[in-house]
Amino acid sequence: MPVYYLVDKSGSMDVRKTQVVHGLNEFLDSQRDLSSTISLYLFSNEVEPIVEHRSIHDCKPLSLDDYEPMGSTSLYDAMGLLLETKMRWNSSDPCILIILTDGEDNSSYLYSSRRIRELIELHSSQLELVFVGSNQQEILFPSSQPSHMDYDDDQIDTAMRVTTDAVLRFQTQRTQSIEFTPLERERSKTRTL
Repeated sequence: MPVYYLVDKSGSMDVRKTQVVHGLNEFLDSQRDLSSTISLYLFSNEVEPIVEHRSIHDCKPLSLDDYEPMGSTSLYDAMGLLLETKMRWNSSDPCILIILTDGEDNSSYLYSSRRIRELIELHSSQLELVFVGSNQQEILFPSSQPSHMDYDDDQIDTAMRVTTDAVLRFQTQRTQSIEFTPLERERSKTRTL
């Protein structure tokens, strides 16, 4: 099952750089026993491919040099680019698209939230969409949907860990769709001692 991971690397993510790289490497490690094809993209004003349509076994761990946050948040443009040009749609095998961001779109000029919703609806039968966002105020995706989750900025490491767990449960057929549990949502919203 192809997996696409779209990660915010706008300037506000700089304080969470280490956690993001660690979280992405944990995700890649979780996929090693599966026959996944991985594509990893970073976005700010532009989309930067790190890995495209590659077997998980050919992926090396990321370093801090691979993730240099800067720029603004062109979330809709990045999503539109993936949905329309980068993702390989195959009717027999759904795609998983994971989106991680810490802020609302503030610089897209090619795509609107309405167009993104249309593209998601167009591919809904072939798409498992996971949206993990901070400071979203549910503008694009309501966090009440099972595969969408809001997290507190200081809990990005927890949010990435539970995202890895939720995707893995689906891939190993322990769940029929990607869902965050109530405990995972709670842990991503509050600091635990």
